[in-house]
Amino acid sequence: MRSRLLAVFAVAVAALSAPATASAAGNATVVNVAGDDAYTTFISRSGEGNCIETTVGIVAAHESTQQPPGKPVLVTPVFIRLAQFDTCTGTQLRELTGFHRLEKDSFQVSRRLRTANLTTTNFILENTQYPDERLAVNVDVAWSGTGDLGVNRSTTQNFELGPDCRLTLQATGLFRNAPALGSVSDGETNFTPGPSVPDDGDGESESQIGSFRSAILNIGEGCL
Repeated sequence: MRSRLLAVFAVAVAALSAPATASAAGNATVVNVAGDDAYTTFISRSGEGNCIETTVGIVAAHESTQQPPGKPVLVTPVFIRLAQFDTCTGTQLRELTGFHRLEKDSFQVSRRLRTANLTTTNFILENTQYPDERLAVNVDVAWSGTGDLGVNRSTTQNFELGPDCRLTLQATGLFRNAPALGSVSDGETNFTPGPSVPDDGDGESESQIGSFRSAILNIGEGCL
């Protein structure tokens, strides 16, 4: 889940920063990023026999993005994915996603990455296959850092998002594992009734607070 969320986050940054003519010359687009972010995953069971599995993934950031030679732009992008699956029948029930640029105060990260908070109302999720299916949710999620700060000295991640769409993300910065609690609710159902998915000890935590000191996103022309 972590890789999927990071990939979507990268696409979101590109969508905010890259002009429509970026690929006109057939070249990749480069976006520079610096700032704070947090991501988490919630999984819960409900319904008769606990058959309905609900997964909620969240990525939030407050950052400066720049596509050279343009000037940096301050943005607060947030991505949320909500998926429900009937484990008893093996049926995908629905998958809704939303990406929006929010006000700066909606997402806060404390010094040394000890805590983070995401609060917003009327965040719209949509079904890309069925555009008429929309869901407005209120979000109030808090991350609490645990353990020591980790250092991401130089990491390159590649994402293949389609036949001609390749992203390469090179990043340095800090991170801290941070379990999350809170609510993503449509007013009737809280889709995150329990804590986030715990760290299973394999070094790939599903819930973290991070700080990008420097990140370079190279976006293939097929992504634009």
